[in-house]
Amino acid sequence: MSLTSLNDLYRQLILDHGQRPHHFAVLSHPDHRFNLSNSSCGDQIDLQLKLSSDQKQLTNIAFQGSGCTLSTASASIMTDTVWNLPVKQVKQDIQLFQQMILTGKVTDQMEACLGDATVFVSVHKVPSRITCVTLAWHALDKALTSSSQEETFKPFRK
Repeated sequence: MSLTSLNDLYRQLILDHGQRPHHFAVLSHPDHRFNLSNSSCGDQIDLQLKLSSDQKQLTNIAFQGSGCTLSTASASIMTDTVWNLPVKQVKQDIQLFQQMILTGKVTDQMEACLGDATVFVSVHKVPSRITCVTLAWHALDKALTSSSQEETFKPFRK
């Protein structure tokens, strides 16, 4: 497959998820919920999670919100990526995604764990779009680790 064809495929994947996001819903009685907004661009996400009774398995995930195509597509792909995974793996995937965005490189481990989310690897070249792509991942990290339920976005740091 040519590089042009691959770029077109990636562009179509992002457009599809941006226009028809997966897991765009409201969960009834979520175990964890986190609202995150990016005041610099207006993107907002309300991320909801359900965990197994022992809190070790993500059993359901959904999001609501508004934002640009990149923000929505990233949230959609993220929900597909972490759906029904052990929480330990979800936390590892968050770190792998962060590392990929910051370095602009995809390792074999990232490819295996993140799948379609690796489509965002080149966003590091456009710093103003990093916050769009990482908003949902940051909300997921906060939903799993924070006692609060809402904050303003602070991007992943090097």
